[in-house]
Amino acid sequence: MIRLNAFPLDLEYDDSEKKLYFDGVELAPATCTLGEMESVVSDKAFLAKADKKRVQYFMFRSIARKSESELFKMPPLELSYDITVIPPFDLGREFNKTLGHYHPQGPSGARYAEIYEVLEGEGHYLLQRLDEQTQGVDEVLLVKAKKGDKVVVPNGYGHISINPSPSTLVSANITGLFKSEYDPYRLKGGGAYFELIDDSPVPNENYPNLPLIKKINAMDLPLNQQFDGDNIYAQFTESPDKFDFLRK
Repeated sequence: MIRLNAFPLDLEYDDSEKKLYFDGVELAPATCTLGEMESVVSDKAFLAKADKKRVQYFMFRSIARKSESELFKMPPLELSYDITVIPPFDLGREFNKTLGHYHPQGPSGARYAEIYEVLEGEGHYLLQRLDEQTQGVDEVLLVKAKKGDKVVVPNGYGHISINPSPSTLVSANITGLFKSEYDPYRLKGGGAYFELIDDSPVPNENYPNLPLIKKINAMDLPLNQQFDGDNIYAQFTESPDKFDFLRK
């Protein structure tokens, strides 16, 4: 059993059973199977032989202590603290990953932001900025994060979480309670790049005029540096105004 660094939350994760406990109570996850991800996996030979029922990752939504739950419900947008577990299952030539999605546009016209934190393992975050005029992608970042690192997904960027290591990736995130947009990723057959298990990013040919991918360590980015220190749940409950950017 692994005690996650999410104090004041009491969160424990059982890696052998893929179970998460909050105050000793097992939480029920949402899951994503290989069959549900089929359209965004590049290695079709692997897919032809793989078990489509295998769960590729687990999502635990809206975790909060009762005394702090109202902080997440402040207008103009209700927020959610979630945990995502990505086991070290390969996707043939690719590392295991999430399906990928964009956020909807807020009242200002900008797509909502999000913040992640690596609680266990290592994470790579493939961020791609959508050009709303052309529906193309004009910037792609591969943000590498280790345990304790924070990763802000800025307004306007779609994103995929990737587990590049032989250990389970457990990450936390705070995001708005809205319906994310997965179809753009499905229609393009995945993100702008595929990260292969030899650590090389390969461009997705369904995206025309792709910019070169930029590889960056998470805490080298000023956006992420401002959240260095305590875990994001503790920072949010101590200073909710610091996270107002997620509601815009």
